[in-house]
Amino acid sequence: MANNAKVTIEINTLDEALHWENHAVLTLNKIKQNPVEGQADLQSSLVRTWTDVHRQARKAVGQFIKQEEAA
Repeated sequence: MANNAKVTIEINTLDEALHWENHAVLTLNKIKQNPVEGQADLQSSLVRTWTDVHRQARKAVGQFIKQEEAA
């Protein structure tokens, strides 16, 4: 896996954004709490991937909230 690979998720609703944000947090916690011996590189990549998903979802939540406030 390339170190600079990025995941981009398409989020169309506030519910989707909240789902991805929650899913990313739960997955990150699971990965961090259950290290696998000899798999540090893979787990590091997974942490980066899910952190990126969380960041995107959090940003989308903020955008949906701003849209609701403006309406």
